[in-house]
Amino acid sequence: MRTRTPIASNPTINNLRALNYPGEVTVTPPPAGGGVIFCQSHRSGLGMYYAISGESTGDDNIYSSDNLRSWDGGVEAKPGLQCCSIATDGTRVVIGANRVSGSTDRIAYSDNGASFTYATGLPSSTSSINCIVYDSGTWYAVGEDSEIYVSDDGAVWVAKTAPYAGRNLRSVAVHDNKVIAVSVEADVFVSEDNGDTWSSITGSIISSSAMQSVCWAPHLEKWVIVGADGKTWLNDDDFTKPIYWVSQMPSPQGTSVSLRKVICYDGMIVTIGTWSIALNKKIAVYVCENPSDENGWRYSDAGDYAYGPAESKSLSVVGGNDPRLVIGCGDPALLKFSNRI
Repeated sequence: MRTRTPIASNPTINNLRALNYPGEVTVTPPPAGGGVIFCQSHRSGLGMYYAISGESTGDDNIYSSDNLRSWDGGVEAKPGLQCCSIATDGTRVVIGANRVSGSTDRIAYSDNGASFTYATGLPSSTSSINCIVYDSGTWYAVGEDSEIYVSDDGAVWVAKTAPYAGRNLRSVAVHDNKVIAVSVEADVFVSEDNGDTWSSITGSIISSSAMQSVCWAPHLEKWVIVGADGKTWLNDDDFTKPIYWVSQMPSPQGTSVSLRKVICYDGMIVTIGTWSIALNKKIAVYVCENPSDENGWRYSDAGDYAYGPAESKSLSVVGGNDPRLVIGCGDPALLKFSNRI
């Protein structure tokens, strides 16, 4: 059995094999500025992509596309909403946001992509809803101040009690009846009854690492977590055991890299973040089959990042309808995608 301790020797850029982007295309969707946050539905006939883009003042717009090059919509979600997350079940699109101005509603939904309606069941607050996901008939949302919500339809939400108050929950993921949420304060909150009751994994506080994103990896049968300090953790789908640190990503210049999102796609773990050189930030993409293999990571420089400090809410990555990796990044609102990973 593998010892659940940090790896003895972290990977370096010298043994990170190059991740090439044959046929890379950079496109500018209709929005002119702000971050781009994506979700994708394979359940709809065309495999639609949905994108949010807008300005720091709120008034974000929602766009849709079935090919990444041409975009429909540009529909304002709701005045004063600065969107942080978007999810779809193939028919209904649900957004989570923080309130910049106006009322304190922070989740809205649409069935036609032309108009959005505020959801009910959330208390009035200016806290952000950082992440929304849909899985097997149930919607899940997490946010600042340990907020956890569950919904059957994305329109009416029920608040759930987190193990600790005052946590900034960044990400939530689902597998079968198990749900896991991670926080900036390095908490790992878990549920084994579809989000009804929650507990904290024993020993889940890992130094001061700011956890940013979590996903389920079917080919590994493990949960994968990434943090703002470039670390990657695993859990063996056994919430009675602690998570364990397996790697820390380097940047090409030896500086620290801040990981923001992680997905499992086509049997690979893909994580995206940023690293700094002089006064510039670069977008870093790391890909591997198994994070436990310290020499298995591949790296690619995906270009400049110029959106500002809110990269946790403006960097996005999804897997395409074919073996294609899609990246959304800051200002100007850009998409990048590769023909394969």
